[in-house]
Amino acid sequence: MNGLPRTQTARYLISGILLTALSILSFMVLRGFLLSVVWAVVIAYVLWPPYQWLRQQLGDKASLSAALMTGLIAMAVLLIVFGLASLLQDETQVAYQAVLTSLSQESIPLPDFISRIPGLGPYLQSGLEDFNHNRAEVVRQFAGWSKQWLGGIAAVLGNFGHNVMKLGVVFVTVFFCFRDGNNIIAQIQQGVVRFLGEHQQAYLLAAGSTVRAVVYGLVLAALGQGLLAGMGYAVAGVQAPVLFGAMTALLALVPMGATLVWLPLGLSLLWMGQFWQGVGLLLWGFFAVSTVDNVIRPLVISGAGQIPFLVVLFGVLGGLSAFGAVGLFLGPVILAVLLSVWQAWLQQQPQAETAPDATPPPTLWHTLSAAVVVQVLGSDTVRGLAAATAAERAQHYGANRLNEKPPRPLWLLFAAQFQSGLIAVLVGAAVLAATVGDIQDGVVILAVVVINAALGFYQEYQAEKSLSSLTNMLALQAQVRRDGRTVVLPADQLVPGDIVVLEAGGKIPADGRILEAYGLEVDESSLTGESLPVAKHAQPLDHAAQALAERSNMLYMNNAVTHGRGLMIVTATGMATEIGKLADLLAQTEDSATPLQIQLDSLGKHLVLIALAVIALIFAFALWRGEPLIQTALTAIALAVAAIPEGLPAVVTVTLALGMHRMARQQAIVKRLAAVETLGCTTVICTDKTGTLTVNQMTARELFYQGQAYTVSGEGYSVAGNILPSAPNAHWAAVVAPLVLCNDSYWQGQQLIGEPMEKALRVLAAKSGAELGTLSQLWPRLAEIPFDAGHKFMATFHRHDGQIIVFVKGAPEVLLARCANANEADGLAANTRMAGSGLRVLGFASRVLPADAWRPEADLFSLIQDLTFVALVGLMDPPRAEAKAAIKLCQQAGIAV
Repeated sequence: MNGLPRTQTARYLISGILLTALSILSFMVLRGFLLSVVWAVVIAYVLWPPYQWLRQQLGDKASLSAALMTGLIAMAVLLIVFGLASLLQDETQVAYQAVLTSLSQESIPLPDFISRIPGLGPYLQSGLEDFNHNRAEVVRQFAGWSKQWLGGIAAVLGNFGHNVMKLGVVFVTVFFCFRDGNNIIAQIQQGVVRFLGEHQQAYLLAAGSTVRAVVYGLVLAALGQGLLAGMGYAVAGVQAPVLFGAMTALLALVPMGATLVWLPLGLSLLWMGQFWQGVGLLLWGFFAVSTVDNVIRPLVISGAGQIPFLVVLFGVLGGLSAFGAVGLFLGPVILAVLLSVWQAWLQQQPQAETAPDATPPPTLWHTLSAAVVVQVLGSDTVRGLAAATAAERAQHYGANRLNEKPPRPLWLLFAAQFQSGLIAVLVGAAVLAATVGDIQDGVVILAVVVINAALGFYQEYQAEKSLSSLTNMLALQAQVRRDGRTVVLPADQLVPGDIVVLEAGGKIPADGRILEAYGLEVDESSLTGESLPVAKHAQPLDHAAQALAERSNMLYMNNAVTHGRGLMIVTATGMATEIGKLADLLAQTEDSATPLQIQLDSLGKHLVLIALAVIALIFAFALWRGEPLIQTALTAIALAVAAIPEGLPAVVTVTLALGMHRMARQQAIVKRLAAVETLGCTTVICTDKTGTLTVNQMTARELFYQGQAYTVSGEGYSVAGNILPSAPNAHWAAVVAPLVLCNDSYWQGQQLIGEPMEKALRVLAAKSGAELGTLSQLWPRLAEIPFDAGHKFMATFHRHDGQIIVFVKGAPEVLLARCANANEADGLAANTRMAGSGLRVLGFASRVLPADAWRPEADLFSLIQDLTFVALVGLMDPPRAEAKAAIKLCQQAGIAV
């Protein structure tokens, strides 16, 4: 203010005084109508969506729509008020006479089962004797209190019925709120933006949704509790059930308020010796009436922003005290809106900078030398870890296994079968049937429910048992150096710092840094999806931010060694491994309900609504005709139970069980019975190629040899197949030797061990029909040049018949450039044709050296020249035989793949 001119300060001061004075005068003018205006605003706001729909149907005619909507509201309010007033006057007199008659009895005995309760029984008996002794005074006091209370009720009903002026003000205000609502909302937004800033829209949305949710929650929950309670009172034989139902609805506006009506009435029935009626009313109040209060009301109200229970409780009580009847709505709305605006404001604030994480970043093992890694992990390359150290680390890091959800207990697995909404409806139907005396129907419905649950339990139990058996069969072993000895241990006993010996054909038991590598190649398809093996080495890498798939000196859990051998030190185990992190991400996803479960739950809800609607209609018709309420209640409940399809869950479960068995015959295990149906609702299938659409086994498909192209039949690592067109075995001698000898794969029993492409080459040699068993003995290997991405070939040196034979395989363009006798144009053309058809192409060449030209210490690379071209082999990871038909079936079913 000090920086403002005096004239401007005076102008602000005068404006403020005038605005204050006008506000005070406006309040004095409107003071008598404030409650009416508030009621009108609440009604208009709650019914704004229906009004908008009506206005749209009437061609956006605001006045006509507002008048029609206001007329409907006025008609509904007047019918309810006058109808309820006339009904309650009669019910009040009936209730008054019933209570007065019960109090005027000569003696009120205490039920035997209560008198026998230790401590409580004698105390209640003493109080009852005092009451019987002073009965006349109690009756006199009750009569006086009842007349005063009835007079108050009459006055209230009279106000509703005769204060036409205030009702007229409410309806007129409602009309203008509807007609001019859009303009009013726009002006409020323009004013609010000056106080709440640029985020006012978020605050208004939060406030608006909260107001509607609170009002809906309070009104619907109160009416629902009053209706359910009134039905229970009528069935139990309570006098004046409509009166007590209305009292329940009124008190139900306060959380837990309905209990103040049905609980005393149930206890009074027990007191009067009507045991089963009292127990039935108490159970009905606890399970039916309280469910609306404790489940439906919180669901509706908290849908706007998780409004706590205490906010609603204090809002109702405080609003009633401060504003009267309208405070039942204003109190919780004010507090809930304040809370929602606060939450919206918090969401709009910029996130505060958090303190730096005290946990150091993970060690970048791939950037460290092998010696440093061993030192950091406190291990020894030769001796490994000491047993005591390994035991301590096992305590610290835990077992080297991925976290799995523990199997569900049998009781929980069985209880899960009752979670369906339709099952809950059937259980409720069975209880209602037993309540009205139809014990046989109740028992039959419960039997159907239990049989259905038992069938579902059996199917899911068998599936979980099968999965557990598969897990136990896949236990992994590892060669580990402990205390200077190499021992075989279960992989789950590994700890960081363990030295692991790796060989071709073995699985990598944990994440680790390579210490030694001798032609080491690893299949990382399970982590990266790449079907070709990756060459590994022990040298440190320069880039700290190297991508996971490019860390060529690291090994990862569950990948397989396809070629060579090596030594690794464990750097991470269990869930700290890369595959563990991936499993953790997958575990964070929540199971969603299947479409069938959603539809069945929706069906259950609709059945409940239909049953309640039937009961309400029958009750209304019976009241109109003056029929006995108890008989009407029994008829309504019987009709509601008859509307429930008891056999539907059993039919669904049996159908899903049959589908589960069909899946099992196709070697697929389904854990959850309801998941079977999800397959029928699939619209898109996202699948990996390697190992899913393909067999994940490299296969030779074409051979270019001696200027002619040959095709190769068969698939995978099975030797079944032929080279076509066929030729005598001697014809293949020149190509079989390099296929087998320039190759590190080998047979171990019936299993072929090694790198996928080398295994495919060995299988190709076997399909030629040539004798392979003695080649290694006749052509002993003297030396080798391992394959490297730099020179793109592998070479082996063999002694045979007094000569040195060199076999080379690698990239065709590299080998053809080093050949002296080859027609390079033909070879390159064949290579281009094979590669163009999607094949991976390998070239083969050889060279013969005199024995005296061989020196072990010679530069081997200098000998890879003047080669003789031998052949080209085209390989691929073939698609599964059933993949094409499966994709075609999916496309015919409208499923995109």
